[in-house]
Amino acid sequence: MLRISRLPNRAREWINDRLHLQDFRERVTLRLSRRPLLLIYQMGKVGSQTIEATLRAAGLPHRIWRGHVLSPEQERTFGTWLEDPSVSEVTRASLRNQLNEARRVYHTVTLHKSSRGLNQRKLDVVVGVREPVGLLLASIFQNYPNYFRSLSEMTTTACRSVLLMAGSGGHARNQRICDTIDYVHRWFDVELRGVLGIDVYAQPFEHSQGYAIYENSFARVLVYRYENFGAIGPILAEFLGTTLPTLVNRNIGAEKDYGTLYGEIKQRLRLPAEFLAQQYGSRLAQHFYTPRELDHLAARWRQ
Repeated sequence: MLRISRLPNRAREWINDRLHLQDFRERVTLRLSRRPLLLIYQMGKVGSQTIEATLRAAGLPHRIWRGHVLSPEQERTFGTWLEDPSVSEVTRASLRNQLNEARRVYHTVTLHKSSRGLNQRKLDVVVGVREPVGLLLASIFQNYPNYFRSLSEMTTTACRSVLLMAGSGGHARNQRICDTIDYVHRWFDVELRGVLGIDVYAQPFEHSQGYAIYENSFARVLVYRYENFGAIGPILAEFLGTTLPTLVNRNIGAEKDYGTLYGEIKQRLRLPAEFLAQQYGSRLAQHFYTPRELDHLAARWRQ
C-alpha cells in the first residue's frame, strides 16, 4: 500500500491540498443541502427493507440510507469475511458493496457531526432491535450458503448445532456465528453509541409501547422492537411528523424459497438452558425486554 509519508515533499503537498479541497467541498455541500438525512441504521433481520420501501414510497424530502454497519470496528470484523474462501461469492459481493457504501456514509455522518452548528436539522435515525435467539436463527437462514452447502442440509439439528458451536474452533462457520452473536449483543455500544454518541442503556426503554426516542445535539433516534412491528406505521409517522402509506413489505422470511422450512424449524427448535441464559441474560435482552417477557421467550425455545 502506498504511504503518503514516503512520497517527495511536493507530491505530499499536492495530495494533502486535494484532500483538504475535497473535505471543504463536502462540508459546503452538506451545509447548503436542504434535504435532511435519514438513516435506517440497525442490525439485520428487524424489518429494515420494509421500512426503507415504505419511507421511499411516502415521497419524503429526506436522503435515505439503509445499512447495518457504520463503525470502523465492525467494518474491520466483517471485512475479514471478504478474505474467507468459504464465504459464498454472492455474500462476498453484497458485503463488499455494503462496506464501500458504509465508508462513504460514515464520512458524511462524521462531517455532519462536526458541522452541526451549520445545520439546523438533526439526523433522523430509525433503529430496530429483536430478541436475540429469534434474530440469530433468522440470520442463519438469510445467510444459509455460508453455513450449509444447500437447503437440504438445513435441519433442526443442524441449525441447533450452528448456534451451539459458536466460539468452537475447527470450522469457519463457527467463527462466523460467533462474530454474528458478538455483533448483535454489542451493536448499540459499538454502532449507535460509537458512531452517533447515543447511549440507549443510559435511560429506560418503554416496554409497554415497544419503542423509544433518544436525542442528542446531533441526532434523533427512534428505537423500536421487532416484536412490535405490527404498529411500525404509526410509530414512524409520529417520529417523522408525517402521514405514511400502507407498509410496503420486503424481504419477508416466510415468502422466501426457504420460508416453509424456516417456519418448521422455528417451531421445532429447542435449545439448552445454558445457551438461553447467555442470550437472555445479556445487557441487550435485559434492557429491551421485561423479566416476564424473557421468561416467556426462554420457555418457547427451552428443550
